[in-house]
Amino acid sequence: MKILLLAPQSFFQTRGTPIAVNLIVKALTEQEHSIHMITYHEGEDVSYPRFTLERIPNPFGITNIGPGLSTKKMICSAILFFSAARRLQQEKFDLIHAVEDAAFMCLVFKIVFRKPFVFDMDSSMAEQIVESRPTFRFLGAFLKLAEKILVKNAVAVIAVCPYLENLAKNYGNKKSFLLQDISLLREPEPGFKSEAIFPSIGPSDTVFLYAGNLEEYQGVRILLQGFHRAKAS
Repeated sequence: MKILLLAPQSFFQTRGTPIAVNLIVKALTEQEHSIHMITYHEGEDVSYPRFTLERIPNPFGITNIGPGLSTKKMICSAILFFSAARRLQQEKFDLIHAVEDAAFMCLVFKIVFRKPFVFDMDSSMAEQIVESRPTFRFLGAFLKLAEKILVKNAVAVIAVCPYLENLAKNYGNKKSFLLQDISLLREPEPGFKSEAIFPSIGPSDTVFLYAGNLEEYQGVRILLQGFHRAKAS
């Protein structure tokens, strides 16, 4: 198949979603699909067979686009929308693979260009926006409805965790698939001992490990409170 992949993010960067998107590209090209990817202007280039990487223009000189909702991201996503629309006018694609909020664009493309799309659901955008921006809580019901419309109109939903898989099914999508993140760590070298890195941690000690981007919507404040309570107990 010839697939248009829309990734509204700085790609490639060594963090959660770009790593997952890179794995998707690798897997699809290994299955001999042709991928044309449109993404933000920031990031490292990657190369695969049957893979074309298109970056949006940057007329406003925007830099350092972080994860989560921001004015920078909204501007770049608007530019990505028009870049994708132009590409759809120029070339024929069998399918659009929409990463996270690119699904909003694909709802328009489905109507205008009659192109089916797969929704790559790494989070509940409705919940994420409300949790990270308390001033938007009054929009909670509307955002949930918008997310439900996206999910129902996708030919399939790829969920990163069981919670999102169940959410997609509850929204009414009949083709929801669970595709969890995998470890990219290599097997430890023979003779490796964790004590060499963490000499103060014994084999029977409990370790609390956080691996994330420290965004507020991930509940970092609650996590720190939990650490404090765990230490106190």
